[in-house]
Amino acid sequence: MIFSPKLFLTRLFFVSALLSISMFANAERFAVDEINVHLDDDVYYLDASLSLPLSSAALEAIKNGVPLFIALEVGIYAQRNWWLDNAIAKINQVFKVEYFELAKLYQTTNINTQEQNNFLSLSSALSSIGFIENLPLIDKVLLDENKSYYSAVQVDLLIKKLPLPLIPVALVFKEWEHQSLTHQLALK
Repeated sequence: MIFSPKLFLTRLFFVSALLSISMFANAERFAVDEINVHLDDDVYYLDASLSLPLSSAALEAIKNGVPLFIALEVGIYAQRNWWLDNAIAKINQVFKVEYFELAKLYQTTNINTQEQNNFLSLSSALSSIGFIENLPLIDKVLLDENKSYYSAVQVDLLIKKLPLPLIPVALVFKEWEHQSLTHQLALK
């Protein structure tokens, strides 16, 4: 095969054009729709409603057997006037979503508790992850009554948990960015 600079440059231009279009495509982002923190038996609990839309790349990956990991990150912070807020506690709740072709089922696994659930559709599986109820955050006795505290909630697709060959692609292309904005709520 003879090397042709003209053919090489044409192919290079075509590939770079495709990459630039893909890199700037709008990605579906996760969202924290609603959060509520309530006190019960001197323990603060979190209830949350999350929207977990997946981009076409993530949908294709899960259909091809790639498990996706979704993390709910909750922080409890003490407000300070003249310095950065102090992190009192951090909770990470990680869920794995995978598709089993032979059974035609989606399975969610709570990595923290190892609880597994099976679903016939991906939307049902994501809806179950998106409904958080009574997640324990912190004991009231660990908080100073004279200080103000708030919780910060965020949800994200964990790129580092993807199969190794897919990680560089996911880090480069915006289509893999699903991280939600941080939602804050004062503790009462």
